[in-house]
Amino acid sequence: MRQGLPPGAFPGPGMRGRPGGSYFITLRYLRMSKVELERSTDDFNGHRKTALDAVNKAIEELTIVQREAQAAAQARAIAARNAAAQNGQAPATGGPLQAPTQNPAPAPNSQQPGVVPPTQSQ
Repeated sequence: MRQGLPPGAFPGPGMRGRPGGSYFITLRYLRMSKVELERSTDDFNGHRKTALDAVNKAIEELTIVQREAQAAAQARAIAARNAAAQNGQAPATGGPLQAPTQNPAPAPNSQQPGVVPPTQSQ
């Protein structure tokens, strides 16, 4: 059983190996716990509010951690692709990541696929 998940709980499909994937799962359980605490009618001698504050703080912190983990993974992927391109190796997916460029407009007399040019009469 994976550590950090409740007994019988398993990661959602496609979450293993994703940057911040375990944080995503933890955030899901924290949000479910928050809903349960908010629905509770008993105050538990003030502990409900303390627990709710702690859950809110944990959600805030894990959201930041998850965002940073995803950004770091994306930066590593970009660096790896660019390094492969500089070494003359074909990257696994696509070329070096660069700002997108706009395609130039086709020349006015160029023939586009599927377009039949008009016939010239003499």
